[in-house]
Amino acid sequence: MGPRTPRWCLAASAALGCTPSPPSSNPSHIEAPLVASVEPATDGRAQMIGRPWLRQRATLSLHGSEARVAFDSESGVADVRCPEELVGTSTQGCGSAAEARALEQRVDRAQDEWRGEATSTRGSLRLSLRSPQGTDSLRLSCRWVEGGALGCDEVSGWPVREGFVAPAAVTFSRSR
Repeated sequence: MGPRTPRWCLAASAALGCTPSPPSSNPSHIEAPLVASVEPATDGRAQMIGRPWLRQRATLSLHGSEARVAFDSESGVADVRCPEELVGTSTQGCGSAAEARALEQRVDRAQDEWRGEATSTRGSLRLSLRSPQGTDSLRLSCRWVEGGALGCDEVSGWPVREGFVAPAAVTFSRSR
């Protein structure tokens, strides 16, 4: 309650035995994790065998100033078309039409968990996380938006595999 708080409000707060808490520099505990679903684009380089794809689900948990993002990734190759010079060779997916279809059906999965800290100031939230190996860092600058979602419009170090471009913005929302 600031300097413009009506006296009746201050009196009611005092009578009820509660006082407003000062604004915190740390975000509060989120009762349910927030989830972002991301499909990073390829980096535009020519692909030899097919069209690679990547889907990521990032689950954000906040507990005070501690932040954790768990990444679940799926990747594969769609529209497998082998160049003529590779057809019938032992190169993955090019031995036969059946091998090409099997490659299209294959889905590689990976999981990773990044940990770090969250700092809140005037409606914005800054996250700074490290990879499990501690060698890579992820930084997000976010704001709370409609419906309790967290919109991050500054993303640096989002983990994508080679051949893909990290997203420029990410929105975390309640899981449905």
